[in-house]
Amino acid sequence: MTGSKTLNSVGFTLTGTAAEVDQQYLEQIFAARPEMQQISANHSERRSILRPFAITPIAGSIYDLRQQPIFQKRIEF
Repeated sequence: MTGSKTLNSVGFTLTGTAAEVDQQYLEQIFAARPEMQQISANHSERRSILRPFAITPIAGSIYDLRQQPIFQKRIEF
């Protein structure tokens, strides 16, 4: 998430594995995120090239630059 300036920002990292999943999940993604319909509304060929994938998280970190000293927390999944 980005603030208006660098020191108004919160960031995160995620380490894990990504794998393509069954094409049926694409419908669920479009249902959960209606703005995706607008992106692909006039470009049906774009939808045919989309590939859904799942991320299996291993670890991540949160960085809150709004605080001094900077807040950092590592998360293990």
